[in-house]
Amino acid sequence: YEYVPRSEAGGADEGAASDPAGGEGRHRRDHGPIRRVRRLYLNPERRRIVGVCAGIADYFGVEPWVTRCAALTALIFVPGVTFPAYWVAFVVMDRPPGSRGAQRRLARRRRADANAEDAVADAPEPGPSPRRRLRDLLEEAGELELRLQRMETHVTSGQYELRRELRGMEDN
Repeated sequence: YEYVPRSEAGGADEGAASDPAGGEGRHRRDHGPIRRVRRLYLNPERRRIVGVCAGIADYFGVEPWVTRCAALTALIFVPGVTFPAYWVAFVVMDRPPGSRGAQRRLARRRRADANAEDAVADAPEPGPSPRRRLRDLLEEAGELELRLQRMETHVTSGQYELRRELRGMEDN
């Protein structure tokens, strides 16, 4: 992207008058300079620790030693802000597109997406609704409670003790 001055691009009046249909005299309306959007990335190739200072240097167009000196100075005078800010920048800043780390992340993301699609395709058919399942479980628990009450009644009865003693005499 580059800036094309009005005199070189042709003014709006020149282009419009020469060929309004858009032939050879076609023009681009000049709305001022076209700015390229700069992105802040880590620079793992020129890193000393994790590439934050080198990435900031690339963003501002200065040498990495300048940002490293500024970071070191800030670390000496305001370590409570500088140290956490450095690590926050490391977490927030992306690796540049095309770097090995970015390619690995992209491949990992694609594998995760493929696995998610497989999981959805292999997912079992949905069962009963949670409310229905809860109702069934409560009913089953009620039946178990009733059986337990019957067993307790039988075990604590006199008849149980009598049968137990009779079995003991039969075995001897």
